[in-house]
Amino acid sequence: MPGDNRRSFEEDIYVRFKQNIFKRQNRAALWWWLKFLFLPYTFDTYPCLFPRNPNLLSGDITPNYYFLKLDMIQQLSQYNPNIRIMLILRNPVERAWSYTRMDISGCLQKPFDDISYSEFAQYFDRLHCWWKPYLHSIRVWKEHFQQVYVGYFDALQENPYRFYEQICDFLGIDSSDSPQNLKQVVYRGRVAVLPLELRKYLNRQYTTEIRELAEWSNGPYPEKWLKEIEQERSP
Repeated sequence: MPGDNRRSFEEDIYVRFKQNIFKRQNRAALWWWLKFLFLPYTFDTYPCLFPRNPNLLSGDITPNYYFLKLDMIQQLSQYNPNIRIMLILRNPVERAWSYTRMDISGCLQKPFDDISYSEFAQYFDRLHCWWKPYLHSIRVWKEHFQQVYVGYFDALQENPYRFYEQICDFLGIDSSDSPQNLKQVVYRGRVAVLPLELRKYLNRQYTTEIRELAEWSNGPYPEKWLKEIEQERSP
């Protein structure tokens, strides 16, 4: 949120820019941050954050957009109904475990390895209540925008170059000159195997959502997630 962004920026501006503040690229980065933090947060100022080049297609990405309220999505569609929306979905069980690994230690103020089963379960419950089901969000975005792409994290893992081509096709840009580092993993989180009992707990929470998504989707991945749950249930 704007206030949090400004406080965070004030805390680390010296670390980010002190050493090389007079270099051109850092001046440009500093100018971008100043615009981002101190321009009014409106639809009219939003385009100022992107290069003014008619030959470039601009956009941004953050999981936080998934939690936009309905009135904001409606305002966005009124402001520019031609925006192309991309939703990249991950197995809800794996997503919940990934988010938990990232956040729970700070939330509970204790080392990850000291967290008990019951504490994990309570955290999963809060996360499940907070996170909107995929199919609900897909329908909301499709109701307000004509161009909505639904992709899967599994496809990115299996073949990042094919995934890149599909994204480019949706955006209407040339995919022939693909980056060579598409298989490079960035921002890798804490590595920890999901224990079987915790997996079963998450499976119970997300079975209905995965089943509904599998019935709606033509893609193979929700069906695959559902089969994995069924296999883990069998003796």
